[in-house]
Amino acid sequence: MGRLPETLAAASTLLKAREGSTAAVAVSEDLELNRAVSASDTPVLRLHRAAAGAEEYDGPLISAKMAVWLHRQAGGSGIWVADASQLYAQASILPRTAILFHSEATTADYFASISSEVSLRETELIAAPLHLLRSISLEEGACTGPGPFLLVVHGPLTMEPPSKDAQPLAALAAASDRAEVYDGELSDRETVLAFLAERRLPILGHVSPANFGAYRRDERPLVWLLVNASASEAETSAAMSRVRSAARPLSQVALFGWLDGDAHASHARALGAHALPALAADVKGEHFVFPRPLPREADSSAEVSDAITSWMRAVLDGSVAPTLRSEELPIDNFGPVTRVVGSSLSQLVLRAKLNVLLEVTAPWATGAAESERLIQSFGAMWESERLLRVATIDVSRNDLPRALQVLKLPSLLFFKLERGSELEYIDFSAHRSRSALDEAVRSHATSGTGAGAAPLSRPSDTEELTRLVAMLEPLGTQARLLLDENARLREGLAASRAAHRASP
Repeated sequence: MGRLPETLAAASTLLKAREGSTAAVAVSEDLELNRAVSASDTPVLRLHRAAAGAEEYDGPLISAKMAVWLHRQAGGSGIWVADASQLYAQASILPRTAILFHSEATTADYFASISSEVSLRETELIAAPLHLLRSISLEEGACTGPGPFLLVVHGPLTMEPPSKDAQPLAALAAASDRAEVYDGELSDRETVLAFLAERRLPILGHVSPANFGAYRRDERPLVWLLVNASASEAETSAAMSRVRSAARPLSQVALFGWLDGDAHASHARALGAHALPALAADVKGEHFVFPRPLPREADSSAEVSDAITSWMRAVLDGSVAPTLRSEELPIDNFGPVTRVVGSSLSQLVLRAKLNVLLEVTAPWATGAAESERLIQSFGAMWESERLLRVATIDVSRNDLPRALQVLKLPSLLFFKLERGSELEYIDFSAHRSRSALDEAVRSHATSGTGAGAAPLSRPSDTEELTRLVAMLEPLGTQARLLLDENARLREGLAASRAAHRASP
């Protein structure tokens, strides 16, 4: 076994300091051994259990996070601290902590049962004496009474410089917008676990490719703060502070994350957000954008936070209409294929009193060019039929209702004149030739509703007629040649017969 790398050595030191830890850390630089025990590229951290096999760590190679993972996976039951110095040493390096400020009545068994919960392995649990609670700077009125108290802190604790009359390390700063106090009964274990589970993600966390899956796996609606990373730090902090403050009352019913709107410009456009910073929500597939500018200064009034909270509640309650992404209405829209945008979708497709064949596409979709040629050719063939509209919509620039459940692009959706609801359609995406699409449309399109409805008759295909007419002259020339050849052969046959009769 080789010497521990610096980061892993720090993790090992942290691990050894934890009461009840049963894991030891070692390093292997033996390539054959590494290949035998792991299919992953090195460096890799693996926890080998005597009976349960091995498990790989897939997080960042950061000592604090590796120590937390090793400790919890190895069956550790959380961290016990005795004084403010120890509390700061642990909580200042962890991205998220749940601190139980306990009295003598709080038993070790209770803390162990909470901290051993598998679902909470992403949150480090710390038990601290009750008197250390006064070392945490919280909102006025928080944590009153005899205790014990459970406090969740998003982000590491920081140490404030002590005042002249304060003891060293007497003020560990947990900003009020990053700390939450559990106000229920600690004896209700299931409620405590639910409280902690709901706070596995921060009130307003940075959403990145590394943690996006955790946000998507959560069933709560997701509210995005899109910031301009190139803007001043003060401007970004002001927007974050206001949104974080507004999000606190709703943190149990929605998730809140911030994203670099410049680096993820396509996602910002998909949410309908343009000028940054912006606040947008994604709820059940619908997009919502906060209708007013976010604060750019730290001293902006609290009225903005109240407005954000009210807007969020309205979005979650369903009392706000979605923000519709839509291109401008096209001025010239009189060709064989009607161009549909977000704002005209309802009128031209969903509520149209005629049959509609809608191509749903995007420029980047595989097969988009072939689909475009097919829909243009088909539209030209049916252009004179007033009861059939052939249309197309570019969903890279326009919203399409998620209720339509379009799972691939390009798709061909056929809305019959007579249908049960606006969103009812037949998927014609499998028909990728003009003849197959023509047959499918004529099989389902009708000229009316009820008993008097009749199938549509396809208009004369002018393109096909033009082709046939163009073929007439060559066919006539070929026919004359065949007739001349036939006459010549008949003359030859008659001469042969006459010669045969004249022979002795």
